[in-house]
Amino acid sequence: MTKFPSPIILATSLIVLLVLACSLAPQIQSPVPASEHSVKSISAGGTHVCALLNNGEVMCWGDNASGQLGDGTYSPSSLPVKVTGLIDIVAIAAGGGHTCAIAESSSAKCWGYNYYGQLGDGTRTMSNLPVDVTGLSDSVISITAGLDHTCAITSEGEAKCWGKNHFGRLGNGSNSLWSTTPENVIDLGGVAIGLSAGNEHTCALLNSGGVRCWGSNSSDELGVAEKKKVSKTPMDVVGLDSGVTTITTGYSKSCAISNSGIVKCWGWIGSSMFLDMPTEINGFNNAISIAAGGGHVCFVIEDGGVKCLGENAAGQLGSGTNSDSLSPVRVTSLEGDAVSVVANFDFTCVLMNNGQVKCWGDNTSGQLGNGTNDNSSIPVDVQGLIQ
Repeated sequence: MTKFPSPIILATSLIVLLVLACSLAPQIQSPVPASEHSVKSISAGGTHVCALLNNGEVMCWGDNASGQLGDGTYSPSSLPVKVTGLIDIVAIAAGGGHTCAIAESSSAKCWGYNYYGQLGDGTRTMSNLPVDVTGLSDSVISITAGLDHTCAITSEGEAKCWGKNHFGRLGNGSNSLWSTTPENVIDLGGVAIGLSAGNEHTCALLNSGGVRCWGSNSSDELGVAEKKKVSKTPMDVVGLDSGVTTITTGYSKSCAISNSGIVKCWGWIGSSMFLDMPTEINGFNNAISIAAGGGHVCFVIEDGGVKCLGENAAGQLGSGTNSDSLSPVRVTSLEGDAVSVVANFDFTCVLMNNGQVKCWGDNTSGQLGNGTNDNSSIPVDVQGLIQ
């Protein structure tokens, strides 16, 4: 299930978190609020969320069945808990059941579910505490976490992925089922400046402003001209060979923002909406942040408001109702000062310009962070982050 999380990525990515999703999305950095204890960036996993504080610490909340909260337990929490032993962190990425971070030293650490090697430590043993990603000879400058795989950009502009490789989502051209250590993405066709790992696919933003994707294409989430169901190496996204500044991936979908603020998406957007090629989404002009969730998509627009479209059974569109919408609806009860958005399966969160985090949608695992397990169709405040 996103959010696209790096000082290099303009306005995002996973993310986040990004991030599908599932966001699955890249990590999104934001203007630094005054307090060292306020939130710098957020990333949404499958049913958990993590926040990077200005003091370099990380707090997470929601599902913890695989140790993805990183607090040394396997107990879920509807309130933020501190990830154990992490200091001087500069970026985070939450995946399906795991989480990763980049330290100031440019090393990478991950924790949580690891059946497919998505922690990158050379094992398939899950961990409720951060472990070092091995085999990265160059510094890591960006990281993104998908459902069961993880990808990073090194200081040399290379893209590397590890974890589950079904449908070729690692981009290494192989038939292997997984990799427990980072593998080079081959035939990237340029220098990567952004990555977003989705549910079963991955996309890269190149320094040319173009986008290439690989992995599953069952719902046209690769956006490629050739209607193949799988690509184990990167392929050009039709019509996006330049001018893109931000990318995000979610469950069977991908989206991009151009340098003019225009949003284009492709794949299964939600409900009955399928787009076989990158298509402009009306009502999202001047977008500054983007998130692709399970069956919905959300954007922060230029005035600081947030709009969403897609499925809404859990209230993930934030419209105050549970009605699906194939056209953008504005999230209610926001003051118009959102700076970034992340989403995953049936929930959405935003970072406000005062460092506060608000979430809405599904809350069965406590992923809204308000101390309850009640769904909400309007934004609620995450408790205990700002000190």
